[in-house]
Amino acid sequence: MSETATRAYLIHFTSLNAFWRLHKLPVWFRRFIKDSLFSAAQKLLDGLVRQDVLMIEEEQQAFLQNSEIKIYELNRALVSVQRLIKNQAEK
Repeated sequence: MSETATRAYLIHFTSLNAFWRLHKLPVWFRRFIKDSLFSAAQKLLDGLVRQDVLMIEEEQQAFLQNSEIKIYELNRALVSVQRLIKNQAEK
């Protein structure tokens, strides 16, 4: 790990609270739905991850080309991630 490389993990979960009567359906039917939707969700997530990786690589290249320019980030979550990356690089 360094200031230009870090480890990333993607955790995805889906809330089933929207399906408030799901638990009353037969187990075989719930498994069928779960297995069917998993593949669809996986393909969607793969596409989103590819887009995210491309965006992060482009942002890194822009930073490396203009590293002297101070960038102000408004998204507090991104500020926290940037701080985490910097702390990892310093260790």
